[in-house]
Amino acid sequence: MQTLTSDVRRSSFGAMLMKIKHPLVKSFFMGWAYPIWLAFSVVVGRALNLEVYFAILDLVLIAIAFYACESMRPILPILMSFLYRISLDHAPGTPNYSDYYRGWKIIVPIIFFVFAVTSLVAMLIRRGAFTKENIKKLPLLIPLSVLSAAFLLSGSFYSGKVFSDFTFALLQVFVFAIVFWLLYLGFKGEDADETCGYFVYVSAVVACILILEVAHLYIFNENVIVDGVINKSYINFGWGISNTCANCLTVLIPICFLGVMRSRKYHYAYFTVGTLALVATAFTLCRNGLLFGSIFYAICLLLSCFLGRNKKIYRYVAVATLLGCIAISLIFGEELKVMFANMIAHGLDDNGRFPLWYKAFDGFVEMPVFGKGFFSLLPEATPYASFIPFLAHNTILEVMGAMGAFGLLAYLFYRAATIIPFVKNISIEKVMLFLSVAVLIVESLIDNYILWFAPTFVYNIAILIAIKYNEDKKVSSPEN
Repeated sequence: MQTLTSDVRRSSFGAMLMKIKHPLVKSFFMGWAYPIWLAFSVVVGRALNLEVYFAILDLVLIAIAFYACESMRPILPILMSFLYRISLDHAPGTPNYSDYYRGWKIIVPIIFFVFAVTSLVAMLIRRGAFTKENIKKLPLLIPLSVLSAAFLLSGSFYSGKVFSDFTFALLQVFVFAIVFWLLYLGFKGEDADETCGYFVYVSAVVACILILEVAHLYIFNENVIVDGVINKSYINFGWGISNTCANCLTVLIPICFLGVMRSRKYHYAYFTVGTLALVATAFTLCRNGLLFGSIFYAICLLLSCFLGRNKKIYRYVAVATLLGCIAISLIFGEELKVMFANMIAHGLDDNGRFPLWYKAFDGFVEMPVFGKGFFSLLPEATPYASFIPFLAHNTILEVMGAMGAFGLLAYLFYRAATIIPFVKNISIEKVMLFLSVAVLIVESLIDNYILWFAPTFVYNIAILIAIKYNEDKKVSSPEN
């Protein structure tokens, strides 16, 4: 009787697993619907301060996705949106310094993160991905290994190095190297062009998340606009400040324009999202993001007039956009001057960056080989978390001060290696993905973005797809 009962249970469990692998379930996770659900989960959960409970539900969906699909696709929208779940009211740092995540709820994001990584690794093990041959063929193996060593050795022999220096360096190794290699192994058997198309779609969805979060802030926080003037001190999102949001938006603009160039049916939707991303960037009052976001937006719009499926249409769209901007400036010019008065008043001043740059360079002079570590610039942590330091707001100077000459050479070696995949077999896809990477690199010359997690995931995926195109030898021609 017991044997019969156990057999029934096993058959029932097996039937349930077969249902999970049903084509409809797989199509949900591999198609357009799953990123939309995650966007709903992030936006609604955050707005209602229920992000932890939505995260628990998404944990269940992640498990189903990995089992049903045996694909890396479901991991992309998670990597690109998980940070944006943290609500403003529950922010452990600025501006509320909530203790919400000091209880049992802190376990949920930890489990979410650990489960996603372990599920990914387990899937790769089942595929037999961790062979000696695959490890030897990992892209950027030497540059990333050297850069990882430079991170871990940062601040060596400096008496003021703290334990947080090591944890932050370890986090950078994880984001730059470990995640990148895991994604590469996961996408090894998948088509580069299909992966690129899905990445473009997910990027547009994630851009919509950020646009909605900016809109939500302006609609529901009465302190953001007072007497018609935007007050930047109230532009906080829980997971980051205004500048952070601006960079997360601007790195997605070129990818949205790649959708403009690739899509036959939905190019207007991609154009609208890309344009709204720039508008939302303006409303963050981030001068860096608005300046370079506008420059790269103009470059992308110009390229869309000459490249891709819809180039003839976008010659008219570009003219209409230019005329629209002129009309808005003429009709609402005075109101916009008042609204953005605080940003205009700052002009191009350094806003405290120059002292940080001098201090970072002094750190390099004092400890020229391995630097003084990431927490040497200011001994206290940032308002975000105890393991995140104040940074120099310039990638090169930050690397010099924190990681020394060894770190600088390692970073430049790595940077050169990441450019090579884009210049081989140049295509529309590679040009636009490179522009996304370039936004992050350029904006990081006057801020900290490349050492911040969210945009770096997008950056890693863009480089990975360029490498995949080279390996698959299926580079799209400029006329496609």
